[in-house]
Amino acid sequence: FDVVFLGSGVSTAIPTIRHVLDMNMEGQYQCPVCHHALNTPNSKNRRNNVSVAVVFEAQDGSKKCIMVDAGKTMRHACLEQLPQFGVSSVNALFLTHGHADAVLGLDDIRDLQISERVEVEDRGNPGQMVHGFRVVSGPIPIFMTQETMATLSGVFPYLLSPPRYLDEVNNVIERRIACIKPQVIEERCSLNVDGLPVQCFPVFHGGDYVSLGFNFGSPGQFVYISDVKVIPPESMEYLRSLPRIKTFVIDCLDHEGIWSHMGLREAISVCKELNPETVYFTGMCCSFGLHDDTEALLLSMGLTNYSLAFDGLCLK
Repeated sequence: FDVVFLGSGVSTAIPTIRHVLDMNMEGQYQCPVCHHALNTPNSKNRRNNVSVAVVFEAQDGSKKCIMVDAGKTMRHACLEQLPQFGVSSVNALFLTHGHADAVLGLDDIRDLQISERVEVEDRGNPGQMVHGFRVVSGPIPIFMTQETMATLSGVFPYLLSPPRYLDEVNNVIERRIACIKPQVIEERCSLNVDGLPVQCFPVFHGGDYVSLGFNFGSPGQFVYISDVKVIPPESMEYLRSLPRIKTFVIDCLDHEGIWSHMGLREAISVCKELNPETVYFTGMCCSFGLHDDTEALLLSMGLTNYSLAFDGLCLK
């Protein structure tokens, strides 16, 4: 399978609105990272909210796409990246947790589904036809913890409630909203989505607040932890039990980190313990520095198999 980074940045995304507006106050840019992101075409410093798309061939030969998280910048990220990789719809969505940068794009999930406007008979008025929308690709399963489900029920009650069907057998709904199939999962579980194995495990994203990490594919093939401050012992034991991890993606906010995100030293410490073949940091803030400068720093530290992820990066 291929992994496409739809986003690799912090919740505010980069450039931040604040740093762009600061120019109006000071007359010059105060943040070189945001300046580069705003003014340089295809800048690797321009970062949407953390998210990846896992694109693979199903057992029937069809192309499938699993997305992880749908944050505030999801619409822009999908418009930028998905057409380049031949993705026509998303077949499943995993949510790491219930924060804004992971879920606030859910309303636009409807545009990741294939639908068409149709006429069907009005069940309340036989012989009368009404317009509806047939979701050709079917309801999209969204996998999340019970805690995330509770958050979404408050934020998106119209999505989490069953849609009003005009013809449920043929997935015809009254309004063109996202047609989803919420799937509450345990924090630690194994799933199979269209033939692709997915292992979920919990990490702590500040205090004891749980965010999910994932292993996609065979054990150790692709491990993704986008939002973490502490990896609890049981999850660390699971990661140590894997064959040498081929590709390891881990949260690294900046040099220092904060209460809910790892900093560079913490992320490196985890990576050295697990010794993956290749490491990519994600979830960066502009205070981490320019992309190329930080890559040079990693190289100077002897971390030759470490890199910063960037939006549009595709791992084969």
